[in-house]
Amino acid sequence: MNKIRLIKWLVVGTLFGVPGGLFYLQNSDTYVDVVFKLSPELAWHLGPSGIALPLLLMITFLIGMLVCAIPAAFLVARSGRRLRGLTRQVDSLQDEIDFARTSKPKSPATAAAGDFDDLI
Repeated sequence: MNKIRLIKWLVVGTLFGVPGGLFYLQNSDTYVDVVFKLSPELAWHLGPSGIALPLLLMITFLIGMLVCAIPAAFLVARSGRRLRGLTRQVDSLQDEIDFARTSKPKSPATAAAGDFDDLI
């Protein structure tokens, strides 16, 4: 890893790490009651005393990233399959071109003694 890349990683880490750390320190004592409610009679409290706000936001962020990453993974896989197919076609055409260049040219067919034109 060269120095410029290391400096870029340090800058990006600082830009995201410092505000994230400050947010955590400021809100680590804040707890939120999370209720999973299906109907007025049917509800579950998630956590006996609530969930810490930074943890709740981190879980929400990770779920959002996962929801976005799954379709992106399918698109990348499809593009990879298409690229492999095109690469095979290019390799096949290159093999045909190389064969045509290296093979000896065929001589024109010589007329046989008993050709059809001679019979007329």
